[in-house]
Amino acid sequence: MSMLINLERLDLSYQNFISDALLEAISQNCKKLTYLNLSYCPGITDRGVSSVCNIDKLTYLSLRESKRIRNPPLEKLTSLIVLDAYESVLEEECLCIFLKKADRLRALNVAKCPLITNNLLDVAIEVAKTRNSNNQLDLYIAETGIDMNSLDEQPSFLNITSSLCMELSMDVTGYGIKDPFMCPFTSMKDRRNIRLELDSGDIGSGTKEEMERDWYECRLTKKWQQI
Repeated sequence: MSMLINLERLDLSYQNFISDALLEAISQNCKKLTYLNLSYCPGITDRGVSSVCNIDKLTYLSLRESKRIRNPPLEKLTSLIVLDAYESVLEEECLCIFLKKADRLRALNVAKCPLITNNLLDVAIEVAKTRNSNNQLDLYIAETGIDMNSLDEQPSFLNITSSLCMELSMDVTGYGIKDPFMCPFTSMKDRRNIRLELDSGDIGSGTKEEMERDWYECRLTKKWQQI
């Protein structure tokens, strides 16, 4: 990991072997990370994500379908623009504290999160009152405990989406974030095949400088366990 100090974008999604120890190593060595996808990683917990929260340049973080992450200190991520927590079990109070601190946040996806209620909506409304037209907040709340009938009027600078998007990842380009791994696909199987194809090159060859350049934007596979 010490060779990846210039890494900016990293996609670890759909990897069963990702551990808290690996995330701690990443947070210690990859201080330039702006994009980190931890979707569908069953082996990580609050411990690993807490270390990730020390990477202050992060603008995108995905914790999709994280079933063991409940209360990490997300409020430390003051540069975050998009947090994708779709179908996770993050505690509502954790997200409320985060929202109050996340001045740059443009999108929060809590669709299908079972612990979300109108408490989060109330905080989002208060936060939106301090926003302007250049810094609107998009809130995705499909299939949560939020009751939209209690909302008399949608506040300015808060866009609420209550319909469910079935795609496996958010389109973040509209928020000024480059997703270097976004490819068209129709199913999870297709996406895994794309991943394996992208990762099929010879990893570990070349000089240190060549490896750093090649890994500047990369995905992590089991092959990397040998590093």
